[in-house]
Amino acid sequence: MNNTNDNNRFLVHLYGDSLSLPRKSIGVPYYLSYPELLREKWERLPVSKKVHLYNWSRGDATIESVFNEFKRESFYFSCISDILIIQIGICDCAPRPIPPWLRGIISLAPGFIRSRVIKLIRLNRAKIQHAGIKWQNTNPDIFESSYSEFLLKSLEEFKRIYLINIAPTTPKIEAHSPGLTLQINKYNQIIKNLISRINNQKIQLIDIHQKILNQPKDINSFIHEDGHHITAETHQLYAELIWEKEKILFEK
Repeated sequence: MNNTNDNNRFLVHLYGDSLSLPRKSIGVPYYLSYPELLREKWERLPVSKKVHLYNWSRGDATIESVFNEFKRESFYFSCISDILIIQIGICDCAPRPIPPWLRGIISLAPGFIRSRVIKLIRLNRAKIQHAGIKWQNTNPDIFESSYSEFLLKSLEEFKRIYLINIAPTTPKIEAHSPGLTLQINKYNQIIKNLISRINNQKIQLIDIHQKILNQPKDINSFIHEDGHHITAETHQLYAELIWEKEKILFEK
């Protein structure tokens, strides 16, 4: 791998779940997604550089899936990239009322059976989880080890790394899925601890969780009614938090 990128180009890689993608159905067309908002900011800098943004995000992504994508895709780039953004965690930590293997069996059932079982689970989700019956896509130990490995590997390939933690959920969804807030806080603490343990100035935390909680507006202005996806206003917050750190570097 070459030691530097082309001096006239600015290369950004983003690995995330559906929160880093447009979602027109809730008022977030592609040009209002935070990756595109950031790209526009970088392109307006007085330093004339062509900005290349690779958004590798996909729905239902977990830390293991994005790390596997990264290992496959980094092979095709022959230079050290400028920026890596990692936005991941909600699909890892969210408590589920049934295990993955059972979800797989239900998905193979005939349509009328599948729909009835899914309806039954949804109606009784809170009761199931209050009873202590819950699963996660990624347990905390695997989340920590995969995230750590991802960061240590990415230090070799990027000049700056921004880690976006998990946004809060709404009271309505917390009631529907008891324990979600607890798990969000737990996994966010894992991310924070990793940054402290690795202790490298390249890595910066983007604390969107606390930023949203500190806003004077109601949380529903920032988190969609599904308790997971983010509004256009939140995409703007994501971009602003990263840009606050970026602009300082270019003002020096």
